[in-house]
Amino acid sequence: VYIRSMAGLLHYNWETNIKNRISKRHEVPVVPTQPQDASMLENISQSLTQAILMHLVSFTIVMIVTVQVVDVFTPPQEDASMQSWVQLLAHEASINSSIAAPSMQGELRRFKEFYTDMAYGPYSICLGITPPDE
Repeated sequence: VYIRSMAGLLHYNWETNIKNRISKRHEVPVVPTQPQDASMLENISQSLTQAILMHLVSFTIVMIVTVQVVDVFTPPQEDASMQSWVQLLAHEASINSSIAAPSMQGELRRFKEFYTDMAYGPYSICLGITPPDE
């Protein structure tokens, strides 16, 4: 709004200047001939260029933020929970050498509870027990 009103004001001043010259000379100027008119046109050009660039930058920023916000609400393409749990349990096992450590048992309990309501997940967890010979 400010840039439009500023451009309108500059245009009005330019028209007034031309009308004054027309009344004095009785001729229609096609191109501004004085350096003052040329500098005024240059200022208008710079103002419009700056306004367009500001709108373009603002639009780009809004689009980037909008895309990021929309991506927050879309589910991931693939579930990496199994790999994450394996890494978490491996890290916990490297800290606690005993499988019976309370923190390791807590992680295994959380691991089991995580997959309770899902249609996929690990079928069993080996706690160092060898399967019976078949």
